[in-house]
This record gives sequence, structure tokens and C-alpha cells, in this order.
Amino acid sequence: IDYGGGMSKLEKGQTKAIFTARNIKTVSGVPSCKIELMQSLDAGGNIPIWLVNQKIPEALSVVKEISENFKCDDDVDRSELESLATIIKNETQ
Repeated sequence: IDYGGGMSKLEKGQTKAIFTARNIKTVSGVPSCKIELMQSLDAGGNIPIWLVNQKIPEALSVVKEISENFKCDDDVDRSELESLATIIKNETQ
């Protein structure tokens, strides 16, 4: 098999990942979820640390991107503030 030129030493590795997203609760009408990424890696030998430092952030970037796309902290804060304001307004002090 010709893998092309310039490849002096190759290691065959394997990685497996399980990605789950679950609804966990609704806070004042704003749904929340829990995201988990479980990943294992068998490098198949020794790999340079610079390669690990390059590839690990790439592997985790998917979780960061999903978190940023579904981020609703402002909505949760607003709902909680409205809930507290209603309690203060309607409860006897």
C-alpha cells in the first residue's frame, strides 16, 4: 500500500467516544440539559506530546461549540429574577 511520500513512521491508533445529552430540569420555564462526552484513546504506541496538545483541544471543541450555541444563561437569570420579584411583590414582608 502506498501511503504517499514523507511518512517516515506511522502508529495505528483507535479512539471511541460516547456523546449524550439529557434534559435534566426546567428552571422557571427555561429548559436545561446535561451534556457528557466520554472518550477513550489507544494511541497504539508513543506519540509526540505536541500532537497530543494539538488534538485534545480539537476533540473537546465540539462540547464547547454546543455549549456556546445553546447557552441561555441570560434567559435563566431573567426568569429567576422575575420569580424572585414576584415573590417579593406578593409575599408579606
